[in-house]
Amino acid sequence: MGTKDLMIGNWVYYSEKPNSPTQVVNIGNCGVSLRYYGHKDYIFNPSLEDIQPIEVTEEFLLNNGFKKKEVSYEQRRLCKH
Repeated sequence: MGTKDLMIGNWVYYSEKPNSPTQVVNIGNCGVSLRYYGHKDYIFNPSLEDIQPIEVTEEFLLNNGFKKKEVSYEQRRLCKH
């Protein structure tokens, strides 16, 4: 993963704790900084090879508190501008 693939606020996995999401908090000339979810600790300049994207799938969203809502055709039609 390269710095051009990252944006501040992205959630990624860092290889030292592969099941703990980390957030990109800074991108600079010297590298990136990450922060573990719910912690104040930062990871400064990790190897980009150790950062993996979190694939956002329906299953991932449902497992993390999102709810699936069926929307009728009429509701969708009313939302378009």
